Amino acid sequence: MATQKLQPTRALQVLPSDNANIPFINVARAGTNTGVQANKLKDNNGNFIFYNVAPGDIVYNTTNNTAATVISVTNSTTLSLNADIFLTTPVNYIIYQESSQTGFSNQGAV
Repeated sequence: MATQKLQPTRALQVLPSDNANIPFINVARAGTNTGVQANKLKDNNGNFIFYNVAPGDIVYNTTNNTAATVISVTNSTTLSLNADIFLTTPVNYIIYQESSQTGFSNQGAV
């Protein structure tokens, strides 16, 4: 009888959220926000276009353990989000590539 053996090499602490799916474990960008605006992630050092951040990517606020989904990339320093998870500054964040535009669609958890 064949047995499937799972040999996990990576893991992710999942943040329960109604605003974001479980992300694919591929970090697009990590940093600290430099400004506060409703439903936005503002980081003067973000360079989001260079790092291929796209709509559908998942943003984790690792300071407050909240999550949101990228709605649009406004410019290289600002992302529009589906939830207001950055209420103060500085706040640490991680952006995971989840977008089908990047080719990293979520295949679900094992």
